[in-house]
Amino acid sequence: MFEFDKYDRRAHRDLLIPNPHNSPDIACVRRSEVAAMSMLFWGEHCIECAAPQCYVTCDLYEPRSDGRCRRFDYGIRRNRAFPSLRGAGAEVTFKTWGRLKANGNTRMEPLAKLLWKERLTGWRLRVTGAAGRFLFNITGNPRWKEAGPDVDNQVRRLHRRKAGGRGPDAFLMEVYNPSPQPVTVLLEMRVGEDLYDPALDAARVAPPFAASVALPSGYSGHPFDRSLFKAITESGLPFKMTVAPEGEDRVTLVFLTLDFIVYRESKAPKSVDHRIKCVAFDLDDTLWDGVLLEDQEVRPRDDAVRLIEALDRRGILVSIASKNDPDLALAKLEDLNIADYFLHPQFGWGPKSESLERIAAALNIGLDTFAFVDDSGFERDEVARQLPGVACVDATGDLSRLLDDPRFRGGGSADAGNRRSYYRDAIVRERDRLDSETDYMGFLASSRIELEIGPYRSEDFERVAELAQRTNQLNFSGTKYTRDDLRRVLADDALETAVLRCSDRYGSYGTVGLVFFRRAAAEIRVEEFMLSCRVQGKFIEQALFDHITRANTGEAVRRLWVNFHPTARNAPARQTLERLHFRPVEGDVGRWLDVDEYPLTCEFIETVTRP
Repeated sequence: MFEFDKYDRRAHRDLLIPNPHNSPDIACVRRSEVAAMSMLFWGEHCIECAAPQCYVTCDLYEPRSDGRCRRFDYGIRRNRAFPSLRGAGAEVTFKTWGRLKANGNTRMEPLAKLLWKERLTGWRLRVTGAAGRFLFNITGNPRWKEAGPDVDNQVRRLHRRKAGGRGPDAFLMEVYNPSPQPVTVLLEMRVGEDLYDPALDAARVAPPFAASVALPSGYSGHPFDRSLFKAITESGLPFKMTVAPEGEDRVTLVFLTLDFIVYRESKAPKSVDHRIKCVAFDLDDTLWDGVLLEDQEVRPRDDAVRLIEALDRRGILVSIASKNDPDLALAKLEDLNIADYFLHPQFGWGPKSESLERIAAALNIGLDTFAFVDDSGFERDEVARQLPGVACVDATGDLSRLLDDPRFRGGGSADAGNRRSYYRDAIVRERDRLDSETDYMGFLASSRIELEIGPYRSEDFERVAELAQRTNQLNFSGTKYTRDDLRRVLADDALETAVLRCSDRYGSYGTVGLVFFRRAAAEIRVEEFMLSCRVQGKFIEQALFDHITRANTGEAVRRLWVNFHPTARNAPARQTLERLHFRPVEGDVGRWLDVDEYPLTCEFIETVTRP
């Protein structure tokens, strides 16, 4: 469910779809396809939240009805023009640093019960919110602004009471992007509050799950199999979930589904007219003429290649079930420039029904949505007997005929042609997860982090001013700057200034940091260092310190001093310095490091210098 009760109709002047009858043609998941979901409460949050101090210090602060900061243009609007499991979409226009956030919960409940519970919770939120605003207007006591059920704690209790029950089959994100341009969002799940908490050993056992999700114009659906995030959800510990646009641009999206789900296993007889989602091909005398082991110069069938290309455009996946030598067959597919079309190809001399079962398990789709194309009647009969839900197709004749079969019509969305790439991305994510399941540093190394360091420019002012006002957890000095204060510091020629930008294989995080420092012989003094918590736990601090000590043009740097002053909010900054072996300075609030004794090399981060 979503935080609809904080929607501000007065702030919403530009309705995405003003006429609710102009409903887009969206093939979203239907109630008949879902058996269970879990309670998630997606709310409006700030990436750099440090409430309530930031309400006073940050120029971006805009109060909503409960006094918290408005990071969406108008909150979350219930847009009934969009079909969904709940009968409406959740329309959001993200402002700078806005993100959707929820406490994780994998206690799965029957769909009807869950939707009833959500309606009851929504009603309680509206009633208590209205009562709280009324009492605030009478008494002036700000605590009444936040009166109402604590849904976040309710969700935490549900997750703690999971007690070994069935977990989700998948996490499903269904989104409508009204922009003609694609949008990229970052989905994250992580144990604890931060990406890396030195006090929490589980962060090493369960590295964060992160996925960069490309949202084309119009509708798109993005299922993530449970195997991708089970290290998080099955850790037994509380976890957080966030969705935020890449970069810093204003983005409008309508979320139809953002849930852990259990798919319904239909017990109804299989229809002969079901829609095909995956076609598995034999190779010899099917995809090409001849037998590969006898003639390595086999030629592909034109009708088969045309069929594969058309299926791919329609969003129908293709794979291989072949009794062949895998190395030889894969090399031939590469030579023919068609290898990339096939997901989880299976080679072996056993029954082809077993190959199809392995493909279905890897793709996480039902065998009743499969077609099997083979020239051999023996192979087709074996599959039909063992897997009666699979549509078996004789490879003789023109295979292009299948394109006129309604079972092979594919998805009707504009996103259909991208379906194969989503599965390819999932394969990469799963491989990386297996490589780093118990190794947080391995996860970071696989993330391909790039840190760009460049001098301050006038066009950077707005973003660095926001950082200077709002950054708290990784604000090393604890200082809050007004815009005038910041301009005076930036005008100090004795200070070197660097602006930090960061990206990884999941996307760009935009401008994430600001540092002021002085050089004095063999020592560098970092007077101010502020870093966005969106890159917390990625060891950006270490990479920066390593860069500025190595980039010294004079005497080799032996000592690095950082102006650190503890505050109620910057414990992560202190933990970072302790991890890097910085020592307290007697009679000083700063910390210093002997660079020769404790090298700062951070090999898994690529540092790029911007002139």
